[in-house]
Parts: sequence; C-alpha cells; structure tokens
Amino acid sequence: MAVCVPSVQSPAVNTDDGPLENPSVTSAVYEAATTKTTIRGSASPYSLVTLYASEALSISGAAEAKHFLGEVRALPTGVFTLTVDGDLHGQWIAGTATRTFLGPQPGMFSLGRTSELGRAVVGQ
Repeated sequence: MAVCVPSVQSPAVNTDDGPLENPSVTSAVYEAATTKTTIRGSASPYSLVTLYASEALSISGAAEAKHFLGEVRALPTGVFTLTVDGDLHGQWIAGTATRTFLGPQPGMFSLGRTSELGRAVVGQ
C-alpha cells in the first residue's frame, strides 16, 4: 500500500521577485572619432545584461548570439549603456538579462535565471 506524505515547505526566503523580461536593445551607434560603438537599451532593473552581435537574423527572424560583446549592469530604472571598441554597422545586436541574487557571504553572488535573447537592432 502506498502512503502519501504531504510536502512541507521550507522556511527559506523566496528570492524570486517576479518575471525577468527579455532586454531590448534600442540603439547601437558607431562614433568614427572614437572608433567605438555605444549600445543602449532597457532590461529588468539591476539585471546583468550580456550583449552579442551577429551578421544576420536566424531563418525564423530571431536574433542570434554569435559574437560576445560584453556585459553591463542595468540601472535601477532598467536603462543600460555599453560602449565597445569597433564598428558594428550592419550587425544585429541583442542580449540576455540575468537576475543575480546576493550569495551566502558579503561580496558573493549566486546566479538566478537568464532570459531569452531580447529584441535586436542593427548597428548604425
């Protein structure tokens, strides 16, 4: 005979503070004078945004993560800006957002979860 034992919830703190939105890259503009491209967009506040470039969209029209560009932490407003070396003119720029939680010791972080690639824009 099988016995059902009701599950007991742990008193652990719930660190999930809601849905994690896909980041949206709003612009990627090259400055010839500095030979740098500035990428701007929005994501969930405080999320770690990882940005990528690709030469084309996938056959389904979605962005791809072919070339790592860098990471930046979104501000409390969700806005982020990352400046990278080089001309990304004509390349598709998109990113993911990762929510991080404070770890068990000061200065340590535990990764939470990562979004899908967000809306991409073509570098100008």
